[in-house]
Amino acid sequence: ELLCELVGWGMAPSVQHFEHLAETYALHREVAAAELVLDRMQAAGHTPLLRTYNRLLSGIAMNGDMAAATRVFARLKTQGLKPDEQTMRALFKCVRLYAGRVRVETARKQALGKPGDTGVAAHLLSQRTGLFLAAYSQLAVWQGEMVAAGLKHTPTSMHHLLAALDRLGYVDDCLQLAKLNEEKKTGVFKAHRTALMVASRSRQVKHASSAVELAGKLAAGEALDRQGYIAMIAGNFWMTRDHKQMLDTVKAMVAAGHEPNEGVLLQMLHVYCTSGMWVAWCGTAGAASSRGTTNR
Repeated sequence: ELLCELVGWGMAPSVQHFEHLAETYALHREVAAAELVLDRMQAAGHTPLLRTYNRLLSGIAMNGDMAAATRVFARLKTQGLKPDEQTMRALFKCVRLYAGRVRVETARKQALGKPGDTGVAAHLLSQRTGLFLAAYSQLAVWQGEMVAAGLKHTPTSMHHLLAALDRLGYVDDCLQLAKLNEEKKTGVFKAHRTALMVASRSRQVKHASSAVELAGKLAAGEALDRQGYIAMIAGNFWMTRDHKQMLDTVKAMVAAGHEPNEGVLLQMLHVYCTSGMWVAWCGTAGAASSRGTTNR
């Protein structure tokens, strides 16, 4: 309808007009209409550019529509165009948001199921695993094509790739890739903060040790920021279960000029609660509170 209006006003739609329209349709989950715009664009004598496809893929990525992203990317290659870093960034982001959608939908179906129905829960988790495996395979194909095209990761594209691996549940792959892409230039360690936080959230010792290792290397090259300290707090705790060491890290954080904010306190609370130490912690806090009341 918009194209018809432009023509009716005596205007010949330009490449930019078609690009804007295709991206808008994609953002509103009307991918079929967006692809039709490309057909109309070619019929009008305009050849879609790499920029055209990148804008369309960016719109598709916002909705995590991997099927549409696969079709459009195939169309890009059929036209003889080579992807660039922006293309790959959009594809990796699409996988990450797709994984998020799958997780939400699985949780929704679990919530609607009968309490205690382990059969349905197991089926839903198995179904999710299958979807994640297919998405992981497609992600590996796209990553391989990026390497074949001679493209190198920017911090942004690497972030989206690591975040996609995290959401798909491939934590080991995420950490291994982060280590392979460590960069040291002029004494600054460019840690992949996504991998750092992925490792710090994990409750497995091997992942926690990776978090501490990444944070340690970051500290060796430049001052740790708040996120780095949070990773060390969680990572050290999951390795040693020593709450004193965790508190010592908080003291170091304060000494470095990073006052604990709500995020830090919530992280500490999460660690205590999920580790089963919250009972002892609450008991200690309650006793301290009682002593304080008595003193007052």
